[in-house]
Amino acid sequence: LPNRMTFKMDPACDYRKAFVPPIGIARVTAISGRGFKVEKRHLIKDDVPDVYLKLKLGDKVWQTSMQKNNLTPEWNETADFLLSDNNQVLHVGAWDEDKGMLRSDDDLGKTSMTIAEILLEGKTKEVELLDSENRGTGAFVTLYCDVCRLKSDPKAFDTLPPSNHFGGLLTIIVTKAFNLPLSKEEAESSVKVKYG
Repeated sequence: LPNRMTFKMDPACDYRKAFVPPIGIARVTAISGRGFKVEKRHLIKDDVPDVYLKLKLGDKVWQTSMQKNNLTPEWNETADFLLSDNNQVLHVGAWDEDKGMLRSDDDLGKTSMTIAEILLEGKTKEVELLDSENRGTGAFVTLYCDVCRLKSDPKAFDTLPPSNHFGGLLTIIVTKAFNLPLSKEEAESSVKVKYG
């Protein structure tokens, strides 16, 4: 989720009745991490990790800034994700940034949880990162999540929210198109809608 594509298998099906809109925007904050370890090296200087996080929800991937030489990084950085369901899974990975052409970033651990799990913990959850064999690494990250529910009633905008911020999502369902200046194969692969 939310990667959904509707295919018309029943000629009587109306796309507009089959469409399931997203429920809101999940605002996820990467707060901090702890328990990251120094990589001991024999012939060269030990490596204190330069930690950053990659978060994925649905088809959106977001990356925090890198915290240089830090075993207890603090990000306090936020990203918004389109939320189709509270049971949608948030994937989190921690990485040690390595500079140089022949060096790739080191995987410090990964974990995943549903948005509902974070909300049930009071909107803030500390989770342990796991290695490639699903064993705890001893490193933890703390995440915060709040969900802004989308409203379909325009009267919901009659009263300003406490933050004086409005947000919206425009969903366009194209059911038919005529006289397009491209081949049928090109038209079936994508539709571009311009506004303004």
